[in-house]
This record gives sequence, structure tokens and C-alpha cells, in this order.
Amino acid sequence: LGWVLRDNKSLKRLDLSGNALGCDGCQELARGFTGASIEDEVHICNLALTSLNLSCNGLGADGAWILAKALLPGDLYDKDKPVTPLVDLDLSDNSIGIVGLNEIAELLTPNNA
Repeated sequence: LGWVLRDNKSLKRLDLSGNALGCDGCQELARGFTGASIEDEVHICNLALTSLNLSCNGLGADGAWILAKALLPGDLYDKDKPVTPLVDLDLSDNSIGIVGLNEIAELLTPNNA
């Protein structure tokens, strides 16, 4: 699925709810969005997907963080870096918890230091 997402030019909505992807599956999705391992410098490859449902997949805090990092690479406010057109992301029922939510929030918060 990762390589399909990477080369996608037309798929707008994807519903993978209830597939028990877990953290490993989330890593593969991240590779699909970026074309690289999450530890590498990431550049969004998939610029078509606008809606992604990953509810009920057991992602946990680590999986949610991996996905958010893939979708929001580098500096969110750097206009030279492409950002996914994703506007609808469902991560419900994934046991993300407060730690995962805080990590995602940090990725969405500009660094003012």
C-alpha cells in the first residue's frame, strides 16, 4: 500500500478503518506519503489524498506521531516545502492518549524559540 500511496495522483479518499495496522502499518503508510523512512529527510510525495480514515487500527501514541510527522514534514510554515492537501484525518479509537495528542500538537505548533 505504501508504494501505491507514494505514486498516487488521483485517489482523494482512503478508508482503512478497522484494519489493525498498528505502529508497523503506520510506518508503511508514512513511507507511502513521503517515499522515505520517517527517520530520513521527508518530502511529501502524495499530493492528492484529502481524506484519510485510520480509526480503530491500534496505532497508539507512536503510530500517531509517525503519521503526523509524515504528513507535516520539516517546518510547517516553510512555503517551499509541499504539504499534504489532507483536510480530514480520523484517528479515533486508536489509544493515542494524552502523550500522543501532545506529540501531534507539538508538530502543529510553530517553533517561536
